[in-house]
Amino acid sequence: MTAWRQPLVQLLAGLALLLAGLWAWLATGIGSQPEWPAASAAPAQVAAVAVVEVPATVSLGEVANTWQTPLFSTTREPDRPVQMTRATPDLSGLRLTGVVIDGPLRRALFKQADGHDLSLREGGQLANGWRLQRIEAQAVVLELDGQVRRLQLPSPRLPNMPVPAPASSILLNRSAPSSPAPGGH
Repeated sequence: MTAWRQPLVQLLAGLALLLAGLWAWLATGIGSQPEWPAASAAPAQVAAVAVVEVPATVSLGEVANTWQTPLFSTTREPDRPVQMTRATPDLSGLRLTGVVIDGPLRRALFKQADGHDLSLREGGQLANGWRLQRIEAQAVVLELDGQVRRLQLPSPRLPNMPVPAPASSILLNRSAPSSPAPGGH
């Protein structure tokens, strides 16, 4: 054997003997009985007593619907919607940014108040309930509960530019001969 292998073999043999001894020690049953520590003295009484709040009592009339239509019954129906007068949803945060009309394809492009883009086909409905009734070349018509609103495409205008002076106000003196440039022929 080479010189470096002999100490390695001796180390591995020693480790094998140590593990065999540990296995024999565990096989005899040592360590199979747990040793529990002695019980400590009872903790001292808590000086402050927690205050428990009792919920308000509920009358049987308030929970009658629960008894009449159990939660997991197959005949259970959704709760009846509460009838409230609602205000017409506002369209002020919605801008018409484009219209696509190509044969049967008719789409309106919007920019919402939160900055997100929205594409809607003719007959489609916005999240606030407005329905896109008609798409025209420069506008769309929206309808909700008989109310009709028309959104127009913005038509950008060029800024006002100062008007140049008319050519007649510039004096041209064509009768005077032109003098040659200095140093020229």
